[in-house]
Amino acid sequence: MLVSTKAIVLYHKKYNDASVILHLFTKNLGRIPVMAYGIWTKKHKKTAYIQPLSLVDVVIENKSNRQIQVLKEIKPYHILNSIGTDMYKSTQAIFIAEVLSKVISEEHTEPEIFDFTEASVLTLNEINSETNMFHIAFLIKISRLLGFAHSFATFEGQYYDYRTGHFDTTKPSHPYYFTEPTHNYMISFAQQPYYMLSQNVFSPETINTIFATILKIYDINIPGFRNIKSLEIIRELF
Repeated sequence: MLVSTKAIVLYHKKYNDASVILHLFTKNLGRIPVMAYGIWTKKHKKTAYIQPLSLVDVVIENKSNRQIQVLKEIKPYHILNSIGTDMYKSTQAIFIAEVLSKVISEEHTEPEIFDFTEASVLTLNEINSETNMFHIAFLIKISRLLGFAHSFATFEGQYYDYRTGHFDTTKPSHPYYFTEPTHNYMISFAQQPYYMLSQNVFSPETINTIFATILKIYDINIPGFRNIKSLEIIRELF
């Protein structure tokens, strides 16, 4: 059966000199691996279409009795010129795509998550202001859709234990907690539009704390979330 759908490119692996296995987050089929025959040749010149977070229309030959489907057609429905030429944005795109590959289940449709991610990618491509906190805001915002966002209730007590989801007056014996200032920062990231992030004045230490906290939250909730290969480069650049 041929299926036409929008898709967001997560990553690809070379299969041979001309073909790749392309991992997509599609609107109609969820996350799915597809064989893209001949896409790496000079004749097709479609390698620009398969960069992380590329927004593409695809036609997939989908059969339930095979693990890897076959890509029949691919074309971009929005050209991401800014992400493609800006080192900082392209690095964030690689990181976000890698995170999505960890948190999106295969072959389960997630239209709300797809729409949010698509809108976020378009915003990253379009904004001209400072984007050094975009990837952090993305993780915090999408955690609500993934079902494990920390509580945004009024802070009660001295600590929020995000392993149990409870406030406490006693410091937990493990590192999975934060205090009220971090709680307030995360609310700000969750509620502010991306284009307003540059208005926040945070010290590098505060940004690092927020980033480390949201990574720990993902680590608790997503099996196998560790070993994000692009994390080291993100930390070096931002």
